[in-house]
Amino acid sequence: MSTLGLLFLALVAPIATEPSAPAIDEPSAAQPEASVPTDEPLEVPLPIDPPLAAEPQHDALEHLARAHEREAAGELHAAEAEASTAISLDPDEASPYLVRAQIRMKLADRHLTDDPADQRARATLLRLAAQDVGAYVEHAALASDGVAWYRARQEALLREAEALDPPAMVKPELEPELEPEPVPRSTRRSAFDVEPWQRTGALVGTGAVAAAAAVGLAATSLSIRQSCDLEGYCRAHWLVRSPMLAPAAVLATLGTTAIAVGLARAPALDRSGPRRAVIASGFALGATAVVLGTITGALAGGRWLAPASPSHDASLGVTQALGNVSVAGFTAAVPLLTTGVTAWVRGRLARSSDRIARRAP
Repeated sequence: MSTLGLLFLALVAPIATEPSAPAIDEPSAAQPEASVPTDEPLEVPLPIDPPLAAEPQHDALEHLARAHEREAAGELHAAEAEASTAISLDPDEASPYLVRAQIRMKLADRHLTDDPADQRARATLLRLAAQDVGAYVEHAALASDGVAWYRARQEALLREAEALDPPAMVKPELEPELEPEPVPRSTRRSAFDVEPWQRTGALVGTGAVAAAAAVGLAATSLSIRQSCDLEGYCRAHWLVRSPMLAPAAVLATLGTTAIAVGLARAPALDRSGPRRAVIASGFALGATAVVLGTITGALAGGRWLAPASPSHDASLGVTQALGNVSVAGFTAAVPLLTTGVTAWVRGRLARSSDRIARRAP
């Protein structure tokens, strides 16, 4: 080869061959050479593939074996942690679930006191063990009788946990009771909640009807009975009809009371004009009834004492009628006079109230 060829190879060889990367242990790799500043932007190369995750130091079976060792040594919390790690590394493996369930049952046995905190801790561990038993049944290929046995064991653990610490019952939120809106007085009506004038009219009307019925019964409450012997001698005597007189007395009492109560709160009697009219009419009609009863009673007594034949039916009939009219008159006088007296008392009370009101400062 000529001298020119050797020079050409010496120039091309550094360009054609790719420089090798420096070793990690060499100082030049740790301290890169300073780059010469240029006007062009510096491009940072991106990695083509993401970095691979670090592999675990032990596989699931190794952690499971370490869980057995820790359990045998009495380090139950560490054994539970090893079993949980084995489950996280291989969730589809069934045996770690059963191992952790046994470890948690042993941990639960450490809380056998009557202290409420220990009972709650034991209940929590038993519930976790029941979950592990259920997971073991789901991942293990068991026969039907094996599945039934483990399910029964799981239910027994849950029942024991509930007996130690029953789950809190969530009370449903009750809707607030709404108070009923008050009904306006103008729209509320009852037998005792009416206008005053309506109550007065009802009481006075009822009393008047009862008093009129009492007068009608009293007008038939007396009779004269005749009795004659074989010789033709006749005698007469008065007879009181109790079936007529007793209801008459009751109705007269009820009618008088109803009239008095009705007039005691009558709004019309607050005015002097209507009050004076009621007083005048009540006393006038009552006095008339008393006079009528007195006159007819005197006539009936006079005819009874007169030397009239007891066998004269017409004469005895007139005497009987006069006696009944006398009883009816006195019966009617009671409610009529009560009407006048009640109105007069209302007037006296009204005047007393007016004087007291004028004297008040």
